[in-house]
Amino acid sequence: MSSPELSPASPLLRPMTPPRRPSTPTRTPPRNPSTPPRTPMRRPSEPPTPVLRALGSLDDEPPLAENYHECPVCQRHFSLVRFKHRCKACNRKVCNDCSKSRLRLSDMGLVHRDKKGNIKHDRGRRGARVCDPCARSYFATKMEAAPAAAASANDDDALVLSPSIAPLLSAPRSRPKRSSVPLRLLRTRHYTVFGFFCLVLLLRVAVPGHSLHATDKYPLLLFGTDIARQVLHRLVRLDVFVAALVGLVLLDEVERLRAPPRHRNPSPMRSSIAPPSVHGLEPVVVVAPVIAVHEPNSEDELDSFRLEALVESLLECTSSDTGVNMAAYLDVCAETAKMLVLFGKATAFAASTVAGYMIAIDASLCTNATLIGDDDGGSPWRSRKPPLRRVIGNEVVAGLATVGGKKTPSVSRGVLRLLWFLDFVEATLRLCFVEGDVDDLGPSMSKAYETTLGSRHPWLIRKGVMSALGSVPKRSSILTGMANGKPEADELSRLQKAQELMKRVIDDVRGVLADHELLDLK
Repeated sequence: MSSPELSPASPLLRPMTPPRRPSTPTRTPPRNPSTPPRTPMRRPSEPPTPVLRALGSLDDEPPLAENYHECPVCQRHFSLVRFKHRCKACNRKVCNDCSKSRLRLSDMGLVHRDKKGNIKHDRGRRGARVCDPCARSYFATKMEAAPAAAASANDDDALVLSPSIAPLLSAPRSRPKRSSVPLRLLRTRHYTVFGFFCLVLLLRVAVPGHSLHATDKYPLLLFGTDIARQVLHRLVRLDVFVAALVGLVLLDEVERLRAPPRHRNPSPMRSSIAPPSVHGLEPVVVVAPVIAVHEPNSEDELDSFRLEALVESLLECTSSDTGVNMAAYLDVCAETAKMLVLFGKATAFAASTVAGYMIAIDASLCTNATLIGDDDGGSPWRSRKPPLRRVIGNEVVAGLATVGGKKTPSVSRGVLRLLWFLDFVEATLRLCFVEGDVDDLGPSMSKAYETTLGSRHPWLIRKGVMSALGSVPKRSSILTGMANGKPEADELSRLQKAQELMKRVIDDVRGVLADHELLDLK
């Protein structure tokens, strides 16, 4: 399932962010405490940008230095098959597994800049590569907005950011500079020995041979004698040079052992943040920030998964006489994606993909009112809860079901991809919690993947996913995370009920798509 291009003016649903420890948003201290805060500056040709920048924060990120050999998201080392990419939003170096999302920085309220800080134009509809924390921060921010405010393109209300993702102030980052005590590899004695050998080699080439005689016009030079030539020949021999290098190495080792312990391994690199240049800038009026940060509290359940909410959404889908409605179907997909976060990083990537299709469906229903098929055009489509069968039928009649592609999918294509996702989750719940009671979930999830999504993925992706599914958490730990202090037996019964209801929803949606011959929609 590939993620489509995201639309900025569509109200999003519930966020799909993995549970993290709530952290207090960090504040960047002023450069000079005695200096009053200055008015924000911008270039005359640059449009106004938001005061705050929505970035995903990492809990275990080192405060002063970054590890350039491993991904800060998954803590895995970069390798030949795990490439290194730069997140265009937070400027971190992350691996390709943790930077699958592509978003337009203008939708996030950011300005696209290169490594040197120069402004670059967005690459059209393709978008820029962002890491998973930044993508989840963007989704959580948009999901918290009111539907009416999200539908308006000129709305200036502040959006609430997820408490588990602390935003950072928009400050350009520079290349890491050398510390005050740099790591010196060459010393004066090294330059002296190398310079001496270079001088001797130059004299060896420049000194004339047997062409000087007593009867010559010029007097006999000191370096032209036979003794001088023999000395130069001996000094430029290879064994003499190797002996000098060995002596330098031994002398360096002796001095290193005699040095104090704190000077043996000085830190060679330190990350620094360069202050923004004020040359050629003009003051602008301070506006309200696009992202307002609120303190985390115990009542905020933005990033937590509740099994009761999933069961309620499934009951709403199956209790209606007209069949599954679009709003409840998207709510089920959102809650299911949040549940997959508990299964580890092997399945957490599905959250961004599911969110992309949900955004595309929401944008299509907001911009094309004929798909809903009723006369109440003043209220949002979510409050009207249009049946999925009627929406798909209207799209087929209008000839829009088979148009578009991965970047701009139709409603039918998005519903079909979300159906594949629900089919995989239903097979996982059935094999892991209904038919099986083994604590190791790796074989069961691998079987569920092979019978559902694996049949539509190429062999290289299947091989990678099968390897990643071997590291899923234990069955007991997942039940403990879902129970959250409640009896695990009750949560297990709710999971079994959710599996039965999800199977009914899948059969209903598959029947609607089969009636219109859309099950093989590419």
